[in-house]
Amino acid sequence: MSVCLTKSLIRSWLSIASANKLSIRSTNVCLNTHRFVSLRPNSESTAEDQIIDVQKYREEHGIQCFGDSIPDPIHSFDCYKWPQMLDKRIQSLDLRTPTPIQSQSLPIIFSGRDLVAIAHSGSGKTLCFVLPALMRTLSAGLDHWPKCLVLTPTRELTHQVERVVKQFRFVRSVCLYGGVSYEVQEMLLKRANPHIVIATPARMHSILEKGIAKLEFIDFIAVDEADLMLQMGMGSHFNDIMTALPQKRQTLMLSATWPPEVQHLADRFLKNYIHVSVSKTRSLESLTLNKNIQQLVKVCKESEKDEKLMEYMNEFIPTISGFLKTIIFVRHKRTADRLVRVLKRDSFPARALHSDKEQNERDFVIREFRKGSIPILVATEVASRGLDFKDVRLVLNYDFPSKMEDYIHRIGRTGRHKDKGTALTLFTAKNICHKESLIQLLTESGQQIDQNLRDLSEESDPPEATPSSTEDSGYESSGEYDSDSDNESKDWASDKSDDEKSKNKS
Repeated sequence: MSVCLTKSLIRSWLSIASANKLSIRSTNVCLNTHRFVSLRPNSESTAEDQIIDVQKYREEHGIQCFGDSIPDPIHSFDCYKWPQMLDKRIQSLDLRTPTPIQSQSLPIIFSGRDLVAIAHSGSGKTLCFVLPALMRTLSAGLDHWPKCLVLTPTRELTHQVERVVKQFRFVRSVCLYGGVSYEVQEMLLKRANPHIVIATPARMHSILEKGIAKLEFIDFIAVDEADLMLQMGMGSHFNDIMTALPQKRQTLMLSATWPPEVQHLADRFLKNYIHVSVSKTRSLESLTLNKNIQQLVKVCKESEKDEKLMEYMNEFIPTISGFLKTIIFVRHKRTADRLVRVLKRDSFPARALHSDKEQNERDFVIREFRKGSIPILVATEVASRGLDFKDVRLVLNYDFPSKMEDYIHRIGRTGRHKDKGTALTLFTAKNICHKESLIQLLTESGQQIDQNLRDLSEESDPPEATPSSTEDSGYESSGEYDSDSDNESKDWASDKSDDEKSKNKS
């Protein structure tokens, strides 16, 4: 049976290679040796299509590049002569004009160079590494698998990347993350024989330690949301994985911000890389702003937040056709559960998303929110990164985040893929340390600034006389700053915590 299956697979791949006339060649670029299907300029596109004013194009799209021998950007996917099977999927998915980060990153990656790509959430970074991974798969023929590794900080992000990969149909991929037994994932790896492995660092590290999988044939790795990985305390696992990888590889590092910790990792693990940043700001250390988002900041007291939340929900959310798709961000898991009760009491269909929820419940909530069956999502910090939901019209920051870059990641859930969106933030005197930075960001992105925000001081929100001062208002107290959020990021992707939970249940 296995012999017949092997012969069938060989015949299948040989027919694919023949149908697409794959031109497999060795390309020596910089310090790495890579094998790619030959990508040639499309002879059917006009000379005018192929020639652009590079400097003008980069300035108009806020593209900044650092490095030597930087390839010119492309301004159309038709600039490449794709293999037939890949070209059909690109056409069917209506991929015509690359986003700014794609236009500059793809030529760099296809040249074989290592890359650091910095761009805001929703800018199309995922396709920057998925298309090259697909090309790498086509060029590798029937060689050893897997060839490509994608590291993402959360389980939800692994599924999101896998959804993009599966749109192209002709490759096999697996997701590896905590919450699933090692035996199941070992069986999955053996049965699927994947071309692309998408994993969280913690689970990938554990699988390597147990000898379930090896990285000896990996020659293409993409690190997605690198800054969030470090923020979630995954640095040691990441270092071990990168050290275990073959030296001859191409490495991509994608992020929304460029803190010193990410710079250190890039300098350590990437070779002669090119740095690309898509931003209208001058500094690469600045946050990348999305101009499609209307940002509204409302100043209030801590004790007024529940009341203000319901006021704005009634103003923004209900429409003739139903409820606008909305994400409400909070800092604590208990706050998320409490707000869901408050919202449901006023007939708002809401569900909570945080690390205390079982994996199958989180998957259900994400799936139903994506479909629109659950239009209102109340989520903690970790859910604000990477998850790509269509048609999110409103992001509401019930609690202001602890870092300004997290503010950008949160509001980046709306205004994606050139859509318009609104981000509403409740800002209190407890957030005064972020006041000047927030005003600067609002100014840079051309937003109107409420005078109440400019006038806000530490004395603007005096402490409440008693903890029960909001009981008569019909809302539960919102002055909640417990410690359960401290372990949120660790719980979200921790294999150890998942395994311990399963042992306790048994």
